[in-house]
Amino acid sequence: MSAEILIPGKTDISGVIDQFQTRAETFEQSAAWVTDQNLINSILGLIRIPKGSRCIELCCGTGKIGLALKNAGMKVIGVDISPAMLKKSEKRITVTPGNVEEMPFDSNTADLIVVRQALFLTDSGKVLEEVKRVLKPNGQFIVCNTVPISDRDCDYLKMIHQVKQNKLKIFYTSATLKLELTQHGFLIDGENFLTVDESIDRWMSPKYAPELSTSKREEVSDLIWNSPIEYRQTRKVRKINDQIFEKWGWMIYSARIIS
Repeated sequence: MSAEILIPGKTDISGVIDQFQTRAETFEQSAAWVTDQNLINSILGLIRIPKGSRCIELCCGTGKIGLALKNAGMKVIGVDISPAMLKKSEKRITVTPGNVEEMPFDSNTADLIVVRQALFLTDSGKVLEEVKRVLKPNGQFIVCNTVPISDRDCDYLKMIHQVKQNKLKIFYTSATLKLELTQHGFLIDGENFLTVDESIDRWMSPKYAPELSTSKREEVSDLIWNSPIEYRQTRKVRKINDQIFEKWGWMIYSARIIS
């Protein structure tokens, strides 16, 4: 399987801003993964730099991960292009507006850079080159992204993501995310994989997915509920109290620049 760049070229920044401006108020309640403590702990567990180090969270959103990094003893600054998200995160961490494809930071100034569930919305090659520029020579990069659980759910999940997210740039698997990191000069030095149980009804509700039309929300829910047996078995698709639930796979890589 290979990562597929669906919309090559410059990222539609205005479209991404509009989407997250709309979602800022309810973002933390929109899906379990946003606040899942096991996922947060899996990110923190890969950190190998000492407390007091300078950390940048890319696409910081509401600052949930940034706060966890701050509580772990890091000096954190978050960067995001959405003013509404920055207004949320500035209550937790120091923030600055900016496009992660052209980071507003000097070279060789960060000990740790972290990005969770955002690389797929960007020109990832530009972001990774910027990460290399901003990281100190002995710095650490941690990237976290939802991925297929196995080959059995991969192709169908890709189709769901394409239907749901029209700003999608790249659909990642664990293998293709790792490949992209290595192709851009990173050496993987740690990894964690876990699953998070998600309510699809909550994820696709008007309150938590206001950027989608009613027909689009219904289409995504129907695709998951009426998915092929391989997908259903792998992702444990089922109903609890008339709500659709499934497992989402999450891959976290820790990397450093190859010297």
